[in-house]
Amino acid sequence: MKPLGGRNRSIAAWIVAALLATAAPARLSAAALRLVGSDLLGAEFTAAVQEFAQRNEVPLSLALEGSRAGITQLESGGADFGLIILPPGEEPPGTPFKGIALAYHVVVVLVPESSPLAQITFRELGGIYGAAESASFTRWGELGLTGEWASRAIVPQAMSPGAELSLELFRRIVLGEGKLRGVVAVQSSAGALLRKLETDAGGIALIAARPADLKKIRVLPVTRADRDIAFSPTPENVHTGDYPLRLPVWLVVRREAAREQLNFLRFLLSDDVAPLLDRAGLVTLPLPARNQLVFDLEQL
Repeated sequence: MKPLGGRNRSIAAWIVAALLATAAPARLSAAALRLVGSDLLGAEFTAAVQEFAQRNEVPLSLALEGSRAGITQLESGGADFGLIILPPGEEPPGTPFKGIALAYHVVVVLVPESSPLAQITFRELGGIYGAAESASFTRWGELGLTGEWASRAIVPQAMSPGAELSLELFRRIVLGEGKLRGVVAVQSSAGALLRKLETDAGGIALIAARPADLKKIRVLPVTRADRDIAFSPTPENVHTGDYPLRLPVWLVVRREAAREQLNFLRFLLSDDVAPLLDRAGLVTLPLPARNQLVFDLEQL
């Protein structure tokens, strides 16, 4: 398995670019901050890190050139802090590092407010979106809806991989990187996707961030297995793993550096940074979870 990549490229293309970056810079002094890894946390986040370093007179170098390149630099001693995005099931480096989830990429499933569908499973999502799935669903009656909904066509939509990661992440988690059905309408903007969903009663859509305005749209709870409890993508459910369509953004820290740079780690887990990650389309950790992580880091 290989890590995910840049915001405006597909995961597959980014993997190739990341594997080409294999430089191993010399070890920096303990007083310096060298942050490596993914560039998917947004310009506001990067600017905030730079401002923190300047305000605290800490030498800072950013090399956000990809997750695999970041891991190489961490393991070679060229950096102490990494923002790493790995495929589902792959863990961040272990000792002498500590990996903590700083935020999450998620896939949110949307339906029109008028839809009577209460929840959806991986099997059903695969049958709606996947070209190679054993079951293929084209009418809502095939998912148990009755009355006028039974014969209504399912109209699947998703966001373009060039706009965000939700579709590629969905393919990884639900379809095993399988192909999409030809009927899936791919939109280049969230506005276009939401407008289409609001006017098409048979629609269903995948998107990275929960829309702010849900007057005509509803977020659908998701479950892996048919008999499991379905969960909505609240910060609490995402962080515990109850909501299954998620991918962590790992903050990988060299343990000795964590002791030396506690102020920096407190800053990354602070209320100042959380809104920046939200605006970058990520789900941040609930406040109690962030407070617990700060406590854990102080004990290293």
